[in-house]
Amino acid sequence: MRGARCALRACALPAALLMLAGCGDPGLWARWRAERGLARAERLLARVQVNPRLAPESDVARAAAACRRLVAEFPPAAWTGPAARSPLAREVATASGHGALALARLDALRGRTGAALEGYSRVRAEWSAVLPVALEAAVSRARLLEQNGRVDEAVAEWMGVAHDFPPADPQSGRPLPEVMDAPLFAARDRLARGERAAAESLLRDAEEIWTDAAARERGRAE
Repeated sequence: MRGARCALRACALPAALLMLAGCGDPGLWARWRAERGLARAERLLARVQVNPRLAPESDVARAAAACRRLVAEFPPAAWTGPAARSPLAREVATASGHGALALARLDALRGRTGAALEGYSRVRAEWSAVLPVALEAAVSRARLLEQNGRVDEAVAEWMGVAHDFPPADPQSGRPLPEVMDAPLFAARDRLARGERAAAESLLRDAEEIWTDAAARERGRAE
């Protein structure tokens, strides 16, 4: 009798979890699976981040596999197109995009700078319709270029952030400081190399960007 009760509980628990996850709704079920996959990928990545140079190859391989599995299960082409514009689809795409970002970050941690930069570029292009993912990819790429002394490319990336992304999230209206500060980061990089005139030119560009952004926000408010 006791064995039968245990078996019943073992069957009931997965069933309850499926009901809570919304298995009757494909969108809810997909979101639950995507978020679970992202949580696993980030947990495995965190183990590597403790000491990337000394992390066992098995830990690196597991983290990379989890990221790739998440992206493969929820590819951007299926979750960011015109047919997938619902809030649930955006949440699935966001989780998948963060999995792709984690894979690029893993390359950066392991000193594979070229692969990381390519990864960030690919994420920005393939998740361009998902603002938080595309923006994080662009910012991460700019910072990695800075860290590797590739100042001209970093400046170009920062100015791309300033020009290509809105100053505030269109959904929430929340300001995006990475976008507003991007020209300042570009000017800082120029000043670090003693290029004062170039830095001042970038700051003038920044004033134009901020003025245009303010005008757009006033137009939205009206």
